[in-house]
Amino acid sequence: MQKQNIEVKRIEKSDFKKYITEIEQIHNENAFPNNGYLVDEDYIKNADIMFIVTLNNKIIAYASLNPLVEELVRNTELLIGIEKKNIQIEQLAVKKINQDRGIGNILLDKIKEYCKEVNISYIYLYTMKENEKAQKFYLKNGFKYAGLWVSEEDNKYKSYFYEYEVK
Repeated sequence: MQKQNIEVKRIEKSDFKKYITEIEQIHNENAFPNNGYLVDEDYIKNADIMFIVTLNNKIIAYASLNPLVEELVRNTELLIGIEKKNIQIEQLAVKKINQDRGIGNILLDKIKEYCKEVNISYIYLYTMKENEKAQKFYLKNGFKYAGLWVSEEDNKYKSYFYEYEVK
């Protein structure tokens, strides 16, 4: 895959609707089975920040981000000093046909670069306990395991919580 055809850009909230169909298609083909949140439309439509990756003007990956708020870490095993300088990756997905080609790395690098530019201190995210591929991806990209989240409703859903210090 030629990198010169790849473009990563941050899109404005007012433009989300232009891209929603392609983003939802990528999301739906990547929804992790039995995670309880198979259609995470709110993470897409209500994102504060959205990045997309295009190849020949077609979206092949996206990431939605929001400021980290206290409610999101209440169930973890650790206490995190919540500050306005933290952000959470709500979703990051690459079209299946383009996975294992470095697209996720390119997207994550752009997110890290953006966070550095706007003085974000930490990036946080969750992965489903069963999603070993995502866990390996984030560990390989400098994230550290920070705790286990368990759903309050039924203790059925478990996610690993990761953090990355922006330097």
